[in-house]
Amino acid sequence: MRTHTKIFALAGLLVATPALAGCGTTHRLLRFEENADRPVMLLETRTEHSGVFSSSIEHVFWSCVQQGAELRCKRQCGGETDLRCPQTVFFLQ
Repeated sequence: MRTHTKIFALAGLLVATPALAGCGTTHRLLRFEENADRPVMLLETRTEHSGVFSSSIEHVFWSCVQQGAELRCKRQCGGETDLRCPQTVFFLQ
């Protein structure tokens, strides 16, 4: 019976390791610029993904239009657009 307990403890540790290692995603607004001639705002964001074995940083550019109390933004690179966003990937050793 002790062997099963050790196996379950090891399995639990392996499952919990990513959470303990600080895996996650962080979004930051780096810059915004309003257009004086049109009701358009340009945003630049930075998305950081950190994992157990690798991390990546992606710069995303957005164009936004204010509609009433809402700000509607559309990606200008990455996602389903034809342009790739600048991206850096780190592999941890």
